[in-house]
Amino acid sequence: MALPVSTIALALATATTFGLAVRDTLTSDGSRKPHREYADYGRDEAPELDEDDLERMAAERESARRRYAAEEAAREVERRKRREKEVARAEVEEARDKVRDVTALAALFGEKRATFGGVLAGTRLGMPSADFAPKLEALNEVVEPLRAEVPTYDETGGALRWLEIHAGLGCNDLHDKVSEAWGGGARTGRRVAWQDDATSVRVVLDKISDKSCTFRFEPFAPLDRWLARSAAAVVPTALLNRSDADLLAELKRRPTAFAVQAVEDLITWTDLGPATGRFAATMVAVVAGHVVKSIEVTIDPAASSDAILDRLKALYGDYEDVDGIATWKKPYTITFDGQVLTFAVP
Repeated sequence: MALPVSTIALALATATTFGLAVRDTLTSDGSRKPHREYADYGRDEAPELDEDDLERMAAERESARRRYAAEEAAREVERRKRREKEVARAEVEEARDKVRDVTALAALFGEKRATFGGVLAGTRLGMPSADFAPKLEALNEVVEPLRAEVPTYDETGGALRWLEIHAGLGCNDLHDKVSEAWGGGARTGRRVAWQDDATSVRVVLDKISDKSCTFRFEPFAPLDRWLARSAAAVVPTALLNRSDADLLAELKRRPTAFAVQAVEDLITWTDLGPATGRFAATMVAVVAGHVVKSIEVTIDPAASSDAILDRLKALYGDYEDVDGIATWKKPYTITFDGQVLTFAVP
């Protein structure tokens, strides 16, 4: 097929233009022409630089380097000033927020030791979850604008078991304010605790730094109240050989006892652990003929088995080691393996 005339004409025009450009670029012997800056010198005749030229160029480079260094130093000064202003502004904001946070959080502590105040006034451990719900909502509204975390809590068994408030600023000041109202607490390392034996409640401050701490309201039973010869003791050994109805009535009366169940010849429940705050102890009573014959207590591993053993010795004297298990035979059979404590009557 013959090519159109227009196509042939276009090809010739393009080739001619390209050829002329190549000719202008090359010398008569086919080599490339020198750069026009050096055209007057010939191909191998670039201008030579004398010592003055080299010194001048070195001076210009040094001047440029010094000028850049001076400009960079000036920029660094400006950057440092901006950083200092930002740090000063952040410190002012933090100081303002610290006063705000301490004031708001301090109001959550009541005038009496280990009690709630402010929007939490009237709150008590063991109260039904439904009654605690509006107080929790009010508490979250208080905490939300603060540099603090959302409160944590436990409502096992449908009741408030413990409540933890997280502070993000002013922990030292907050400690001082609580101490002004409640007096000095028992200090162990970074932990300070205030307790009210009458209500079996304590407040524990765990302080990591001035900008990180928690205040935890938790149930608490000193060992001499957790384990005693009275019916008021957390472990109700005084109800051994008493009726199951007496035991159930006592558990119903206690705000710290929950998850109470009576199934055939067993009564199970959960109550305070031995001086371990929020760590509970599970208990099982075996009933025969409607009479409580034994009580088995399983404690949390966080509890001090040595302290419990010392308390048992104070109440019942020295023990006999039977296959690694501390055993007493009076006034009834008692065994303790470090985690499970059992009281049994014939």
